[in-house]
Amino acid sequence: MRLALRRSRIGLLMQLAFWLALLAVPALVYRDGYPLLAAATAAYLCGCLLVSRRSRPRALLWRRGAWLFDLGAAGWCEVELLPPAHCLPWLVCLRWRRPGQGGGRWLYLWPDSADPDALRRLRKRLRLAR
Repeated sequence: MRLALRRSRIGLLMQLAFWLALLAVPALVYRDGYPLLAAATAAYLCGCLLVSRRSRPRALLWRRGAWLFDLGAAGWCEVELLPPAHCLPWLVCLRWRRPGQGGGRWLYLWPDSADPDALRRLRKRLRLAR
């Protein structure tokens, strides 16, 4: 099973709303009379924004029980899918990591992230894997 991914307009709008809400926090803290705390919060949020700009997978491939992601410059890499995986009709949430690396990253697939039939097959594969 191969799934080509594209940028989702819904995902971009959700991400924009999330970051606008987070960037409103320093303004509210400043308004309450804490300028140094507001500056520190703004600096921390800008750092988080820069770190979160890592590349996201451009394609997924499931072959003989192994998941491979096309990570752009790194090429095709084998990854592990970590629990939980949420398979809703309007959103697929996957937690993944490269073998040997700690933590995990989330991948959110909205309805316009890929072909609807391919997303249906992905949801089916994830449900069978549980």
